[in-house]
Amino acid sequence: METVRTRRCGESGQTMILMALLLGVVIGFVAMVADVGFMLYERRALQNAADAAALAGAQELGESPSAAVAMAQQYALANGVDATSADYTFLATTPYGGDSEAIEVVVTGKVGFLFGPVLGLGFGNVSARAVAGMTGGANYAIFVGPSCSDDDGDGEGELEGGNIFIDGAVYAADLEIEGDFVEVTRAVHYLCDLDVDADNPVFGSGPTQLSQEPPPPVSYTTYSDFDFAYFSYSDFNCTFSISGNLEIDEDTPEYWLNDDPDTGTLKPGTYCATGEIEIHGNDDGIVNGNVTFVSHEEIEFHSDVDNFNFTAFEKDVLAFTDGEEDGDGEGEIDFDEGPGVRSGQWFGMLLAPNGEIELKGENLTSTGTFLFAGEEIEIEGDSFDLTAYQDGVLAFSGGAEDGDDEGEIEIEGNDGQWTGMILAPFGEIELEGDDLTSSGTLLFAGEELEIEGDNIDLTAMTGPGASGITVRLVE
Repeated sequence: METVRTRRCGESGQTMILMALLLGVVIGFVAMVADVGFMLYERRALQNAADAAALAGAQELGESPSAAVAMAQQYALANGVDATSADYTFLATTPYGGDSEAIEVVVTGKVGFLFGPVLGLGFGNVSARAVAGMTGGANYAIFVGPSCSDDDGDGEGELEGGNIFIDGAVYAADLEIEGDFVEVTRAVHYLCDLDVDADNPVFGSGPTQLSQEPPPPVSYTTYSDFDFAYFSYSDFNCTFSISGNLEIDEDTPEYWLNDDPDTGTLKPGTYCATGEIEIHGNDDGIVNGNVTFVSHEEIEFHSDVDNFNFTAFEKDVLAFTDGEEDGDGEGEIDFDEGPGVRSGQWFGMLLAPNGEIELKGENLTSTGTFLFAGEEIEIEGDSFDLTAYQDGVLAFSGGAEDGDDEGEIEIEGNDGQWTGMILAPFGEIELEGDDLTSSGTLLFAGEELEIEGDNIDLTAMTGPGASGITVRLVE
């Protein structure tokens, strides 16, 4: 006969068995939660590493694909992903999806379980992926548009000649390429029409038709955007102040060092005139000096100057006029009136915010300048060598193309070189000549761009700060 004591002992044993089973389930659940939590933690760490690696690699896309991959791997390692370890795999790919301005990074890691071995699970795999790209300038060497053309050729980019080498990307709303040998090392983009009539052209990728207008590569639109060059007549401290026109020549010894034009050197200072300023050389055609010229009308370096050497006296400005172009030379900074200056060098900005700039001559050299014109800029001559003064901008025309050359930047000559961006966001750029080279540039024309010549070698400015370039995660 079963007693109460016996029945209670049996029930107690069943309870202990149930509790043991339940405890096992609880321990297993806790173990699973711990291991899953550890996997999620490791995945977040891998995602941070992938994001950092992709962004770092994107900053080097303007240099080369191999440099981008190497930088991505370096940043992955700095964030704990050692590609040489058996616990991790690392893969960086550029161009990505046919886009040479994008890089994909995929990292995978082994995660050891804390409690998994009890269930026969020693480790699990987690992975993370990131894609970063260059936006803004996209490392363009040439950008035309962004809108498609109308009957006036707006948005048209034309490359024509032999041995044209572009180390950078190219975009034109309507793109025409014609020549014996044309190579573009990076992406070639267009929006509406494409016409390629070149022998064996080489492109980094593309040509690719975009589905929408890309953003302009830079944000400069007005004179005030250049705070380092934004001046008015009254901002200058005049050493010599003339009401009316000022002419400097052999007959004005008071402006020459020691009152002697034979020195070939002007007295240092800022020369101001409400009218025109005209600078001549001495009898030997020489004029030098640490000077700044400021006018309400025209500033002219006369064609009888055989050689000049100027450094800016004030505010790093060599010449400033706030006059408005009226077809009669007012508002103009003019190197020459005639055959052109034969040789000259200078340091300092040339600013004509309401007018034009014309540089004509041979062997013109500047170690630091910024050409700003409200209307037109023209550079004509052989063997020129110009370097941007600040922010990587060499020349800017703020005018809008109206059929009368306003808003145009024209460069015509042979054996010329420059460093810096050439910007006509509302107008045209014409580049014509042989053996023209730039080691770092962006040609940006809002209306039309035409390049014609042989042996043209242009390299895009590099780095995330170049031409408004930024990098961001896109996936």
